[in-house]
Amino acid sequence: MILEYYAACEAVEGFTGDKDSKKYKELKKRERKALNECGKPILKMIKGLSNNAKFSGYTWKEEMVADAELKCTKALIGRKFKPCIERDGVVIKYNPFSYFNRIAWREFLHRNRVEKDHVDVRNKYIDEHRNDFKGDDSTIYIKPSFTSKL
Repeated sequence: MILEYYAACEAVEGFTGDKDSKKYKELKKRERKALNECGKPILKMIKGLSNNAKFSGYTWKEEMVADAELKCTKALIGRKFKPCIERDGVVIKYNPFSYFNRIAWREFLHRNRVEKDHVDVRNKYIDEHRNDFKGDDSTIYIKPSFTSKL
């Protein structure tokens, strides 16, 4: 599937005719269709990875999934995945599942670090201004200037 998408991209890039022609539009349509076909299993893999026990119970799970989808899509569109390379005359084939799984995993961990930092800043602010919130259960607004000082 990924090889089909790469071939479609190369066909569009190598097209020398008029960009308004029917043939060019068909090539672009084939490229979009191949991209959608490649994206479906990647998105399914990301959804499955988000159900991992390590990532359960977080309130920012949707953000983790969205970040991973964005990063994997950028890698796919940018054709970062190399299906095979040749080293010392030997062709080595790579697994696209492991490549995109690793990207999603790292994005999940990155989102966890970012959100935990936000929670730490919020808790520090509450501790420093605890007297200001006596008996008040309303939401707490934290000035952006406070977070930049940390």
